[in-house]
Amino acid sequence: MTTHIRRYALLLVVTAVLLAGCDWQQYMGTQANGFAFGITPSNATPLTTTNVSALTKRWTATSGGSTFAQPIVANALVYWGSFDGWERATDLQGNLVWQTFIGVTTPGGTCFPKSVGVASTAMYRSDVTIGSSNTVIFVGGGDGNLYALDAQSGAILWATQLGAPPGYFIYDSPRFYNGSIYIGLSSYGDCPLTQGEFFKINPVTGAIENTLPLTPDGCVGAGVWGTAAIDSASNVAYFVTGNSPSCPQGPPYSEAIVEVSLVDLHVVQSWAVPPGEQIADGDFGSSPNLFSRTVNGTTDDLVGAVSKNGIYYAFERDAIGAGPVWETRIATGGDAPLNGNGTIVPGAWDPLNHLLYLGGDSATINGTACKGSISAVNPNDGSFVWRDCLQDGWVMGAVAASSAGFAVVGEGTHLLAVDTSDGSILWNYTGAGNFRASEAIANGVLYATDTLGNLLAFAPSP
Repeated sequence: MTTHIRRYALLLVVTAVLLAGCDWQQYMGTQANGFAFGITPSNATPLTTTNVSALTKRWTATSGGSTFAQPIVANALVYWGSFDGWERATDLQGNLVWQTFIGVTTPGGTCFPKSVGVASTAMYRSDVTIGSSNTVIFVGGGDGNLYALDAQSGAILWATQLGAPPGYFIYDSPRFYNGSIYIGLSSYGDCPLTQGEFFKINPVTGAIENTLPLTPDGCVGAGVWGTAAIDSASNVAYFVTGNSPSCPQGPPYSEAIVEVSLVDLHVVQSWAVPPGEQIADGDFGSSPNLFSRTVNGTTDDLVGAVSKNGIYYAFERDAIGAGPVWETRIATGGDAPLNGNGTIVPGAWDPLNHLLYLGGDSATINGTACKGSISAVNPNDGSFVWRDCLQDGWVMGAVAASSAGFAVVGEGTHLLAVDTSDGSILWNYTGAGNFRASEAIANGVLYATDTLGNLLAFAPSP
């Protein structure tokens, strides 16, 4: 096994985040989908469990459409996309610096939603040079193209079509590793259902280096909604997939967790939800977490993700094909995440306190029916350390965890900051729109977007 090598590599990742993590430069903070810690530089007031209750709204920026993508913070700018099709850069005082149109898909007919623009979260890189641009953001557009934009001006540097609209859509967010970009593709909303794919792309030219079809040609299904987790110690990526394929001869890569080589995208192993735990339209719409457990003095590296059936599955990373080492029901499960039934919430891994923080939709907790929840889970066996029953709405966006001892989730029209030691709610903000995207914590500020198209910035009162 590669446990000790992996743990050393993960500690290096944590150290890197701590040293350079005053910004929040990609979806969920890091490429491992779990080291999502908001670090504060010395010239800013840090957010802590003692002052997060004093968060107040400092400013609001607006767009012309609902927001689903997580904002990122880098280069003294906040980058955020909206369903109106524009990717925007806003300065740290809320002023618009640039906006670039990167597409909208409007399929017509009875498809839902009726129209979607940018749903992908941007990724900032300062180590990629394209022409004269040495700071770049990569983001999936609302038109099936992956875009490279100049981070200073928003100028389009290249656009590579991964799938033609209206059938295909990029809900996924890009990952960068060892000189390549990795991203998945799914159908717009099963309207029509299309073939799921996973790509490796050259960041300088936009050329597709490798493609992994997740069903045989001529079959549809197995779309990739969620963002991959990169295990750099083993040179592999983990992602989860959606709908069952339309043909019986398809490989078992639908409603599944898949491990692929980052060299050529060949499948290393996979595991699909067994028939007894499948539900109608019960695909994975989340993003995996990389974490570890220690049992009887032995430390194992795990990967886990929640399915729309409401179950969080945890696997040995070296043996996901053998099935989960534990599974925990987070929510009731269902086929309608937008209606509070069908969990798609990526969790956060806290290696400092050795806990997973998992959000969800409808659940029964201690005999009480809850619209949503956030829980701390023991990674050793999936048992609950604490659970919060939420009654103002359900959680949809990824949990954002801070190394200062709190986590942030959106709960309907409410934003919550929760003490990760015991689940007590430290701050509860009520907005006008729903908070369905994940939040970002950077430079002592909390950034959130809502379904009314607003970007909001919160900081403690002076």
